[in-house]
Amino acid sequence: MAGGARRTAAAGGSRWSHLHREWLSPPGNATAVALKTPPGPMVGRAAIVRFFAGDFHRLFACDLDVTLHHLHADGEWGVAEATVAATLANGNHCVNDYCFVFELHDGLIHRVREYTDTARGHRMVFGEVP
Repeated sequence: MAGGARRTAAAGGSRWSHLHREWLSPPGNATAVALKTPPGPMVGRAAIVRFFAGDFHRLFACDLDVTLHHLHADGEWGVAEATVAATLANGNHCVNDYCFVFELHDGLIHRVREYTDTARGHRMVFGEVP
């Protein structure tokens, strides 16, 4: 690997330590539109933590409930099927189903792909579909 990106375990790193973290959501999803977040995936650990520790709660204000229906892991891949319910900042109640596909490297999450019903999300958040 160029530029010394590869570090050895003896040096405290792993063969994947140079990789960035990504959270990929459907483009134009209701959460991104409501929060006016930049288009595209969240890239980097700091951006993902900032979203879930701060921005997320600006929309999903209270009564957050995540029900996991199915989990499956196989090597460096995992899948979670869940229903997320919450009361939104505008007072609307929101319930939507999600599928999260996790790509792992050395036991750490490297990339998450989020799949959801975006039209339903828009109806829950805005009362309409774009």
